[in-house]
Amino acid sequence: MALFDFDKLKKQVTSSADQFVKSAQENLPENLKNIDVGKSLNDMAKKSGEAINRFMGEAAKTDASADDALKNGENTNLTIKDSLKIIYYLMAVDQSIGQEEIDSFDAIGKDLDPNYEDYRDELISFCKNEIDKNDDEDEYVLHIHECISEAIRHSAAKGNGTIQEKLLLWNLYSVAFSDGSYSDIEKKLIRYTAKKMNIDKSVPVEMENIINTVTEIDKEEAYLKNSDRKYSEIEIHLNELADRKSTVLKGVNALIVE
Repeated sequence: MALFDFDKLKKQVTSSADQFVKSAQENLPENLKNIDVGKSLNDMAKKSGEAINRFMGEAAKTDASADDALKNGENTNLTIKDSLKIIYYLMAVDQSIGQEEIDSFDAIGKDLDPNYEDYRDELISFCKNEIDKNDDEDEYVLHIHECISEAIRHSAAKGNGTIQEKLLLWNLYSVAFSDGSYSDIEKKLIRYTAKKMNIDKSVPVEMENIINTVTEIDKEEAYLKNSDRKYSEIEIHLNELADRKSTVLKGVNALIVE
């Protein structure tokens, strides 16, 4: 998704120069009519076009390098902002973003970057604008996939990302499960993201199993705390659940760093 149409820009530069030259020649005094007013301006337009071509060439090389890296199965760390964009696209894929998801999104943003709040609104606006570029309801999910693909490619092109792919993947699961439901559309989107980041297909399966286990532990813990039983009667059970949860989460850490 290019920010500028450089072909159009180059044509505008040349066209504007031509129009200016014609106007200048028509309004010159008679004793200056023989001077080639357009030569320097046309040269300038030509150089501008050449500069744009060079820029386009370098941009194309960068994009090609990013594509090659991804196609060759290379892992690419994500920038913080690209990671957050992907998380937002996940929240938006079902066209309904709940408060629990927003809270999880903000918590992850603050955890990843102490300056997150400085650009939070701008980043969300960017994501909304990218999503709104789609005007075909039937193509909505496909468009979200393309937005995610572009964010991954952008990080691959920059080459200075600090967020490990599997950490992003875990954060995606955390947000997807934060509202108490995990839809099939979210599952497919996360699997797609993992594939685009060249993560082994066994990793999403393991993470889903882990977060399902953690979710069940949390439900059991909540049930015990909300029951009429005395704390002394449930303390041992709660401690067992806490220990079990701690062990499971250690498995996540091992999975992320391996």
